[in-house]
Amino acid sequence: MAEVKRQLNIAVISVDAMPKVGGVSAMAHHLANAYAAAGHNVVFLGPRGTFVPSDFKRLYHLQDDYFSVLKPKDREEFEAEDQRIGRELKELYTHYNIDRVLLAHPFHYGVMAIDIAHEMNIPVSALFHGFEIRSQMVDGIPSDLREIVDNRMVHRLDHRAFYVVSEADELIANSTHTAAVLDRFGTGKQVHVSGCGLDTDHISHLPEDFEGSRNPAHMREKLGYPDRPTITYVGRLVDNKKVNRLIDICHADPNLQAIILGDGPCRTALQAQVTELGLEDRVFLKGYVSEAEKWQTLVASDFLALLSEPNDTFGQVEGFGIVLLEAAAAGCIPVSSGTGGMGDVVRDAETGILVDPSLPPAQAAARLSGILGTQDATSILQGARSQLKSRFNWETIAQVMLERWMGFTPASDETGTDQPSS
Repeated sequence: MAEVKRQLNIAVISVDAMPKVGGVSAMAHHLANAYAAAGHNVVFLGPRGTFVPSDFKRLYHLQDDYFSVLKPKDREEFEAEDQRIGRELKELYTHYNIDRVLLAHPFHYGVMAIDIAHEMNIPVSALFHGFEIRSQMVDGIPSDLREIVDNRMVHRLDHRAFYVVSEADELIANSTHTAAVLDRFGTGKQVHVSGCGLDTDHISHLPEDFEGSRNPAHMREKLGYPDRPTITYVGRLVDNKKVNRLIDICHADPNLQAIILGDGPCRTALQAQVTELGLEDRVFLKGYVSEAEKWQTLVASDFLALLSEPNDTFGQVEGFGIVLLEAAAAGCIPVSSGTGGMGDVVRDAETGILVDPSLPPAQAAARLSGILGTQDATSILQGARSQLKSRFNWETIAQVMLERWMGFTPASDETGTDQPSS
């Protein structure tokens, strides 16, 4: 029997890459770092303009695909871009002697990343988040994936995503919700649930008893906010995130205030809602902030609320919700609607608080206010933080993948999911 290789040459490929902000770009970056930290050689290929901001460390080789054309619109443009990508990837795979490809996004690079890898006998793992696959399924799942592959029907975004689902050697989902979506394609492949995580720098120093050193009131004063029970939101201001519900919850309880970090198309409407309800002194829309200010704001908060709801018309869903992990690391209680992949992170009264979308704002406000300062709050936070060390960190997630890859044989008839044990 051939000896299993103990050091891998890994190519991480993603059209969503830093400095672009989002779950895919962050996960691709952190996984690449974690593979490198574990002693493997890693190259990251991203589109033109890819770079890692100075406040993020980078342990891997970074290759900017300078000639990338991100939005081909017709068949000829797709074919020309795919031919160019094929040449680029063949050179990259050869130069770095690649053993494994992690494809972090299916649309742009996916088809050629798989085709060239298979020409060179390199296995490909495809990583899926909830929204990117559900958004391509709004018109349904094709009855025959082979038709797309055999007839090379790769000139639409949804077909390109389906091609990757069909042809990748391994499917990886960021949550059990996403895994269930992928299972609906009936490929017969096992879908491995990776989960998402935090950088170990954010959690390696976590004390067992964090409450003794936590002082949100001091941080609120430092940041210029009133000293009130505080709920924070971090993310894009888009409809399915339901930030308006957070504003309604604050309106229902005059003791609560909210800090909203992020920007997006709903910002004007949210600001109008704040003004109409007379909440300018208790609801603060701050726009984009630096990583440092984001973490300071979380430390200043009592809760982090992610109240997203799926939108089946557009396929929108909260695939996981990494900010819920960041909240726990900073010492504030994760609050979730429980939809999509957030159920992997927040178990009600154990690792966070669930606020069902049907719960009236006054009842939601009463539940949050009533838990502050109680033993239940301490217990919930301890539960939320313990799973960061045991499961939801990039080192653990990467190690599970690496152990599987080092003895990899492409799955053809397995079903089910697995994930790091807690």
